[in-house]
Amino acid sequence: MKVSAIVEGSTEEKVLEKLKGFIGFTIEINRSDGKGQMDKTIRGKIGPLINLDSVRVLILRDLDLHDNETVNSLVQSTEGILQRIFAGRNPAIKPKLEPKGNPNNVYIWHPKGLDFRVALHVATYRWNDSFIKATIDDYVLALALEPNIATAIAQSQNLSVNGEALIKKVTEELPALLQRNGISLIEAKDYVRLYAAIVKAHTSPPVFAEKVLNLSEVNEQMLRNHFQSLFAALEFLR
Repeated sequence: MKVSAIVEGSTEEKVLEKLKGFIGFTIEINRSDGKGQMDKTIRGKIGPLINLDSVRVLILRDLDLHDNETVNSLVQSTEGILQRIFAGRNPAIKPKLEPKGNPNNVYIWHPKGLDFRVALHVATYRWNDSFIKATIDDYVLALALEPNIATAIAQSQNLSVNGEALIKKVTEELPALLQRNGISLIEAKDYVRLYAAIVKAHTSPPVFAEKVLNLSEVNEQMLRNHFQSLFAALEFLR
């Protein structure tokens, strides 16, 4: 089975590349050229799939609270795109995304009589409640801040600090110093970049995510704990 995944950025791509090894089917990743192009990307990918015998689509969205986005607005926007796609090809079909339940940030659609499934995953977890947005980077950051993972990261970079000390530098010492100098960290990517700089990785958030996810200390149970909602969305698509 193949799932067509539509994502906003490269971090989601790295996460899905890792998770697909635990779910038993292929994921074809389609990355949009930024958030503003998601509508076009979704239409361009799903439209040609409508007449296929079996279709599985996963859509991943960030939640930009500072732009007044809500989960409902993203659900309605995605639903509207689906409705416009089917209106021109099969007007008898009326797409309607419904909450999956637990977890509460996954919305699904499975029209009766069609082997066609869509799952919308909205990133709602914020590592810090003050963040202006929720992104997949928040989930990666939480994983990277587990003590044994932080220790593994430090060791992989030949640093002479343990996980607890590294975590304190990333989450307390350096953010406080930056704050005293008028620099605020307002999203998970800021902390990820700080983390990468401290461990001398000098990488982008997507590359940092890839390095963390591919540590030997990161096992399937950890991934399922930190990416529970994403696994739930993928399980629905079976």
